Amino acid sequence: MPEEFKEKLEEKPAENPVDDSSKNPPENPEEKLLPLKEYLKLEEEEILSPFNEYVTGEALKRPVTKKDMEEHYVENKGPENFAQKHVLKGRGKKEDPK
Repeated sequence: MPEEFKEKLEEKPAENPVDDSSKNPPENPEEKLLPLKEYLKLEEEEILSPFNEYVTGEALKRPVTKKDMEEHYVENKGPENFAQKHVLKGRGKKEDPK
């Protein structure tokens, strides 16, 4: 390896590409994560909500079952959106340079 590359490697250590959320705490230190039981209860309420029942029925064009609602929720990024609202808010936000 050429010397100039060795010097550059020694100058700056490689950054870890893995996101460690403990290094990026919520902006508000009083903001706490929900206990898992409460998180799952809220997510189940969202899965079985009248809104999800409606959009699932519209997508399937028929009366829906609980299983239909669960599958529609997962297939349409429900878990990701739920996590964004209840877990990830305030984490990893970049400030808007003005």
